[in-house]
Amino acid sequence: MKKRILLVVMALMLAVSMLVGCSAAKYKDGVYFAQGETSNNWRPYVVVTVEKGKIVDAIWSATNTVPQGDKVAISENGGYGMVAYGAAKSEWHEQAKAAEDWLVKNQDPAKFDSLYTDEEGHTAALTTDSGASVSIHVSEFFTLAAQALASEPVPAGQYGETRVVTAKGEPSDKGWQDLAEFIVVNGTIVSANYDALYTNEYVAEGDGANGQYFVVDGDKATAQSKDQIKEGYGMTAAGSTLEWYQQAELLEQYVVDNQAMFTVNADGYADGVAGVSVHAIGFYSLFNQAFGK
Repeated sequence: MKKRILLVVMALMLAVSMLVGCSAAKYKDGVYFAQGETSNNWRPYVVVTVEKGKIVDAIWSATNTVPQGDKVAISENGGYGMVAYGAAKSEWHEQAKAAEDWLVKNQDPAKFDSLYTDEEGHTAALTTDSGASVSIHVSEFFTLAAQALASEPVPAGQYGETRVVTAKGEPSDKGWQDLAEFIVVNGTIVSANYDALYTNEYVAEGDGANGQYFVVDGDKATAQSKDQIKEGYGMTAAGSTLEWYQQAELLEQYVVDNQAMFTVNADGYADGVAGVSVHAIGFYSLFNQAFGK
């Protein structure tokens, strides 16, 4: 009788341990990605890594409309300037790390829902490693983390470690500098951005006036990219079916869908990408520059 009771107790203990093990493995192993909408020229993204059912790493960053590198790296190098120009107590990357660390420790982005102090997504629940308060909108991170974890893991690809890869061409005779940027997650290209920035000096009047390519604020003239100018670049007005930035989006999508660059013909046009009439040799060259092809 005692032996039978012992066997029953052991079976119950085994069942409980199996249930505990199952509950601990909340997520499927893999690397997850989600990208938000562009705001103030920055498009946020989140990468979440799950091992043995648990979140072991989280990345919160962003890329700019005009390719210029990863927001975290820019902040680390002093280029984002939240302390110098925004009167913040800590830089953006330090505040972002506080949100990332919270997720790894607590394992569920939904648990943060009760910790916001306003509808804009601020919180008083996070501090940086140096003890400074976090002043950025952290709801962006937790929303994207939840979206990432609700999606399928990113398949392993051929393009190396998770990172942002940026490539730049030389300015053309007309002043346009081709730029390209790729977000690589788990070796897979999950996002591509092709743009061109105007590099000539601002000319307000006369035959060489080029004010349509700038944003002018008093004495300051800031050059814009083709993506920022959008319809102002005027391709449809000149008879094209799609604007330049719309055709660039088709080229970008081809790369993400096919995990490879399209071919170009002798005249520099893309082969096999419907709807694209612009020269694509710039993007083609920058892809090869970025990945050493």
